[in-house]
Amino acid sequence: MRHRDALIERIIELQETLNEMTHRAEDVKLHNAALEEENDLLREYIRNLIARVMHD
Repeated sequence: MRHRDALIERIIELQETLNEMTHRAEDVKLHNAALEEENDLLREYIRNLIARVMHD
């Protein structure tokens, strides 16, 4: 019975770790999406600056 209890405790720990890692992965995905959006805005801004400089 002791081995079974230890095994159940370990399973619960691993489930909690998996849950934490899943949340962390989701946070990283959201952060990456925000950075991609920021990069797109910067690319567009730079493109417009270059177009304006070339036009002058």
